[in-house]
Amino acid sequence: MSFDKLGTVSLLLNYPSSAKPYFEKSLRLADELAETEEEKHDLAIGYQKLADLCLRLADTLSAKLYYEKNLKLCEQIAASAPQSRPIRRDLSISYFKLGNVCLREGSAKVAKQYFERQRQLCEELAAESPASVEAQRDLSISYDRLGDASLGLKDSVEAKLYFEKSMMLSKQLVVAEPQNSQSIRDLCISLIKLGDLSLQSEDPETAKSNYEEAMKLREELASNEPQSVKEQIALHVAYARMGLCEQSRKQYQLAIQWYEKSLTILETLDSANKLTPVERQRVKGVEAALNACRAGLGNPR
Repeated sequence: MSFDKLGTVSLLLNYPSSAKPYFEKSLRLADELAETEEEKHDLAIGYQKLADLCLRLADTLSAKLYYEKNLKLCEQIAASAPQSRPIRRDLSISYFKLGNVCLREGSAKVAKQYFERQRQLCEELAAESPASVEAQRDLSISYDRLGDASLGLKDSVEAKLYFEKSMMLSKQLVVAEPQNSQSIRDLCISLIKLGDLSLQSEDPETAKSNYEEAMKLREELASNEPQSVKEQIALHVAYARMGLCEQSRKQYQLAIQWYEKSLTILETLDSANKLTPVERQRVKGVEAALNACRAGLGNPR
């Protein structure tokens, strides 16, 4: 059995740490033998998958190394086929993933450079195919990541501009395909981020408007997928943001109502053993917010 197949079997058996050395050995051999463009493309995909696995194992340093190898190959392939849409999209994804790792490391300046390159490619692809949902969504994501990088550089004004661009594209996609859940999720993310910025800028009314729009969409998504833990967690976040907004406005009774709805979701999931240890920590956060609001009303518990 090949090293690649041994790695795949290890993943299927849920042993990701055992899969990693098998994939590494497989890619070392493939790297020595890769000559054709097709072989280089397969090798690039292999490095990207290995980097994704390293992130899953919280090995950021190795992930960055393999994403860099992936990027180098993708740039070589793109240079030999500059008009190929699939190859240019692969290159944009390479910039995106490497930018994410840099942002995770706290290197917002370097991350932004990668996201800028991603944006340039995505704008070209979106302009060439304005009817492509995939191309427009890719562009929306590039703006979102640039917004996050700008926040990492303490530039909230620029971050807001990027988040607004991302939101507008997501809204257009939702209008075009109202049943596209992924577009709705993307829109929710932009609305929450814009709400956070407004709240930080002491503009709770604008924040409330953004949070309310996101909350209504999240309620719809959770209603459509009642068994989805991910959608329930996202709805909990939306309710908690509403609570935070009302708390900032000193509307403590309203804040308590939102926080209680948020807490109910978490407690329901926890009773069914559907929360991870990290997610379980959210319970304490909501409980602390509730206590602060009750204290604001003069009814501490």
